[in-house]
Amino acid sequence: MNNKKGLSPIIASVLLIVIVMVLAALIFVWARGFVTEKIMKNNEVIENSCAQVNIKAEAYGGKVRISNEGRIPIYGLEIVKKSLEGSSSSGPLPFDSTVIGGESGEMDLPSSLKAGDSATIIPVLLGESGTSRKSYTCSDPSYDLEIGA
Repeated sequence: MNNKKGLSPIIASVLLIVIVMVLAALIFVWARGFVTEKIMKNNEVIENSCAQVNIKAEAYGGKVRISNEGRIPIYGLEIVKKSLEGSSSSGPLPFDSTVIGGESGEMDLPSSLKAGDSATIIPVLLGESGTSRKSYTCSDPSYDLEIGA
């Protein structure tokens, strides 16, 4: 009988340790959703690369053409239509291929934009987060654009 009394505290201790480990794992998985991994470009946070973007843009014939005058490659554009009712965004639209410094790129305008509309274009960069590539829409700079016929 005395041997069985010694077995119960060991089982209780093991169960407590297992419960604590399971709770710690659950809290870790839950909290991980609140922490986002930074997107990097050229070994620095991608937000720093946005300040170095320099493009010129023009819109005509249902297309927008940009000329990249900076050294940061442009992955795509986000086009925000401005109107009296408010603004609407196209979301990130990638180019067929990344527009590197000194080159030009062209893409179709969203169908909601017509001749005479005004819009803002925002550059979209491509960076790395861990082992995957992710797009990042710069908050600054943005470029005003008049849609021509």
